[in-house]
Amino acid sequence: MMAANDPWDPKLRPLRDVSVMIEFKRLKTYSIIKHLKRICAREGIIADERALRIIAELSEGDMRSAVNDLQAVAQGKKRLTVNDVSWLRARNRQYQAFDVLKMLFSAKRCDDARNVINMSLLDYETLMLWIDENLPRQYTDPEELAKAYYYLARADVFLGRMKRRQKWELLKHVIDLMTAGVALSKIRPYRFTKYNFPQKLLLMSKAKQMRQLRETICERIASRCHLSKRKASTEILPFLHVIYEAPGLAKREISKWLNLDESMESLLKKHA
Repeated sequence: MMAANDPWDPKLRPLRDVSVMIEFKRLKTYSIIKHLKRICAREGIIADERALRIIAELSEGDMRSAVNDLQAVAQGKKRLTVNDVSWLRARNRQYQAFDVLKMLFSAKRCDDARNVINMSLLDYETLMLWIDENLPRQYTDPEELAKAYYYLARADVFLGRMKRRQKWELLKHVIDLMTAGVALSKIRPYRFTKYNFPQKLLLMSKAKQMRQLRETICERIASRCHLSKRKASTEILPFLHVIYEAPGLAKREISKWLNLDESMESLLKKHA
């Protein structure tokens, strides 16, 4: 059994492909209140149910947060009232990509849309890729889709200028355009949508893995043939591609000599 905060991280894709994913939903408010009541009964605390409801609602389905809050507000008390929990505020939580997109696309006010950037586990550039990938799934009306892409494109323009000119004051415009601009482009009410992982991130991850495999092969060629990695890459590797693509030949012996695994052999069968 494995647990992950973000199972859609590209690094976890090999594990995800061979695993059965089980999502643990946030707990309902009434379930949290029931558990808090049991704690209060064991500790000899008379608790106002309205106070427990406030704690439960602010925990946003997180039982550990609710128990920690109860401990903080009830410390040294025998009676818990609404006034005792009035200072509690909702936490500045950080959410995964799917929750962030849902909050962004369902936002009705500019401030609500902007705030998702503070609640996201993703940086603003990665979040932009997520928005770009899922805009056509969320916005089906051509007018709202065109408007949303206009604001996202403007955000990308400002992002490019910010990086080239090192003008970080432009970041606020990037964030406003990619969040509030996109969110307020909708015409129809929010509808539930199944979001996809950005293909660009998957391709980047796959390309990185291939580069690492190629680097490892070159290191092993260089070690066995007493060459530099550069010569192994330019003078030996092209011939290995030809050998591994052709039928027959001594591929098994070469693989054994260089200690290559299946993934390395598969890479050599392609022109990379």
